[in-house]
Amino acid sequence: MGEIVLDGHKLAWHKDRVDAWLNGERIAPITIDCALTRSCTYRCVYCYGMLPSNDIKRMTRDVIFRFLDDAAEIGVKAISFVSNGESTCSPYLYDAILRGRKKRFRYGLRNEWIFVKAGAIRADIGGFNLS
Repeated sequence: MGEIVLDGHKLAWHKDRVDAWLNGERIAPITIDCALTRSCTYRCVYCYGMLPSNDIKRMTRDVIFRFLDDAAEIGVKAISFVSNGESTCSPYLYDAILRGRKKRFRYGLRNEWIFVKAGAIRADIGGFNLS
């Protein structure tokens, strides 16, 4: 009963960060969840992300790019566009993905696919996880 059970986390993949933390260094998150917008076309009444409101607030292209640049500078490895709204509602989604690819981020994207037209996922923005 006294054994430690590790349940599917990726701690061993990031030994450098663990060692830095154990040495008292400040470390950056490995992944950041980012909401490009709070807008969502479904407006589900049970959605926790929309409890305050379902407004159409969007991050500007400049703010997104500064965020991505800062995240890369401090050592973040991945960005997930999964929080609070439908990422494809942002007019800057593809720009953000391309900017992040230049910064060598890995990406995750959760969406409802209602704004993604056939052929819109181009080869130059490939290499990210979709759900």
